[in-house]
Amino acid sequence: MGNARKDSIKCPICDEGTLASRQGEFVTEVKCGTAKKELRVGNISWDECDACGEKIFDDNAMRQISDARYEAIGLLTPSELKEIRKRIGYTQEQMAAFLSIGNKTYCRWENGSSIQTKSMDTLIRCATRDKLSELQKKERVKQAVDYLARLKEKRLHGLEEEELRVAAHSKDASSSEITKFGLKLFERKGK
Repeated sequence: MGNARKDSIKCPICDEGTLASRQGEFVTEVKCGTAKKELRVGNISWDECDACGEKIFDDNAMRQISDARYEAIGLLTPSELKEIRKRIGYTQEQMAAFLSIGNKTYCRWENGSSIQTKSMDTLIRCATRDKLSELQKKERVKQAVDYLARLKEKRLHGLEEEELRVAAHSKDASSSEITKFGLKLFERKGK
């Protein structure tokens, strides 16, 4: 697991024992409503007092434990909240307004100093899923317009109408049609 430190740091909790470095799986419990659930977090490091048994975690280990706790109770982690907010292009204030909650409340959820309720977590997932879907549709339309513009340019360079149809509607084409089109396209590029 780990060895005692060379510098023998005294435990800040009991002031009697010495801290020893440990590494491995950390096991604890987490409340899920009225039930308790075992929480296992693998491969983390901590210091443990040889007298009182107190465990002291660094920031990285605390983040791993916190993320595992959020996952165990089925909530978005603070980093997931931040990622979602950034993907839809909102500031924290805009996200709070979008969810009809206070700025400080949302900020606390995102920095992990407070945990959103299950119902708010569900609201965030549903509301942002619709918003993200809307943004993805706009992006797909932009990609399709760019793609068709490139195909039009290729048509001017000798692609036939049927080849353009296969390229533009490849989801409706058979794999042999796509392969045939691809071979023709690469033959023309090589000439």
